Amino acid sequence: MMIRAGLASPEEVEESLAEQERLKGAGVQRRLGEIMVERGIVESGDLARLLSRQREKLRVDVGEAPGGVAILELFGALDDENTRAVLDGALAGLLGRGRFEIVVDCSGLNYMNSLGVGVFVERAGELRREGGDFHFCRLPARGADVFGILELDRVFRVFGGRAEAVAAFARRAGASERPEAVLAASRLGRTYHRPECLAVRAIAAYNYVEFHSFREAEGSGRRPCAKCRPRES
Repeated sequence: MMIRAGLASPEEVEESLAEQERLKGAGVQRRLGEIMVERGIVESGDLARLLSRQREKLRVDVGEAPGGVAILELFGALDDENTRAVLDGALAGLLGRGRFEIVVDCSGLNYMNSLGVGVFVERAGELRREGGDFHFCRLPARGADVFGILELDRVFRVFGGRAEAVAAFARRAGASERPEAVLAASRLGRTYHRPECLAVRAIAAYNYVEFHSFREAEGSGRRPCAKCRPRES
C-alpha cells in the first residue's frame, strides 16, 4: 500500500521487510511502518494518514458476551501488514483488559490471506498461557479455504455460529480434564517449545502446529527445545 500511495519504492519496502524479519529472529516484534519511519523512508504524519485509510479497509468491532467472553467482529479485508496492525491493536487492547477468551466472528470479512491470519497465531500463546484462546465462527468461503490450506483448523476451534463458539468456552471452563501442556512446533522442525519461546515467533502461520501433552509432542518424533526447556516447570 505504501508503494501504491507513492510513499516508498519496492526496494525500500523490501529492505524494511528484511529488517523486520531480522528483528523477529532476534525476538523483537516491530511493525513495518515503525521501521520505515525510523529509517527515514516515510514521515510519521504520512504513515498516520495511511493507517487511517487502512482502517476503512478493515473494521474491527469489539463487544462482550455474557460470562465475559470478548467478541471480535471483522469487516472488510485482512490481507497485509497494515490491516494486521489494525487487528493487532484491537487484540492488544483486549489482552490489556484481561480478556483472554475471544470469539472471532469472521462473517463480515470479504478477503483474508495467510499474512493476515498470522496475527492470531502470534497472539495465541499469550491467550493460552492465561487459560484462554481464540474461537472462530461464521468463516466465509474464502476464510474456510485459507484455514483449510494452512491447517489452522487443527490449531484453533472453528464453529458455525457465534452462540456455539461462546458456549464452548463455558463447557471448557466446567470440564474437569485439562491439557497437560500447550506446546508449539514447526511442521518442518524437530523440536517442540513453550508458546512463549522466541523460536515460536519465527514460525510462519502455515507451519505452526500445537500439541497438548508431552507424549503427543514426543510421539511426533520431536525433542524438547534446549533453550526454553518445556519439560522444566
